[in-house]
Parts: sequence; structure tokens; C-alpha cells
Amino acid sequence: AVVSTQSTGDTMQRFVAALEGWGIRVCAVYLLDSQFLVEPSKFIAGMCSALSAMVQLQVPHINVLTKVDLLSARDRDNLDRWLDPSQLIMEGCVSRTANKRHARLSNALCRL
Repeated sequence: AVVSTQSTGDTMQRFVAALEGWGIRVCAVYLLDSQFLVEPSKFIAGMCSALSAMVQLQVPHINVLTKVDLLSARDRDNLDRWLDPSQLIMEGCVSRTANKRHARLSNALCRL
């Protein structure tokens, strides 16, 4: 079943607990649009959103990148850089592209 994690309160936790109570094994699949890999700030936002879902649901979790076929050839070539990013690469990309007002926050998220 497809369910949004953006519901209010503890609805999702209660839903997962009910399913597990009935003996149903639960795992989460987080679908992340490939457009989140085009810019470092979008990548960080997408990863924070996925992390939020992982923390909220507290079940085994798989992240799936969608719509990769819609990326430009250049962005597809850079895909490996985003799928296994190093801290230095992330900080370098963020420092060149992010809003200077949020530079310290962005760099802290890169180190995370």
C-alpha cells in the first residue's frame, strides 16, 4: 500500500504497529525523484526528508530513486557522485551553489 509519511501526529506509527500486531512484516520504501540529484541543496533536502521518514517509521527502509530516465545525459553521468558522496565533494558543491546565508547549516548537513 502507498501511504504518505507526511500525516499528522502518530498516525503512521499506530498504523505500522497495527500491521505488525496482525503479524504483517512491514518495510518502508521511500521514493525520491531524480530531480533531487541535480543540485546539492535539493539533494540535501531529499536526504533530510528520507531520514525523517526513517526516524518516524522505525522500520526497515529502502530509498528508491525514480525518474532517472528523465535526467539529462550530463546529470546521469554525475549520478555516482550523488549515490555515494564524500563529505568534501558535498561541502565543495554546497559552498559553490547554496545560499550564503545558509552555508553553515548546509555544511553541517554535509558532515552528517
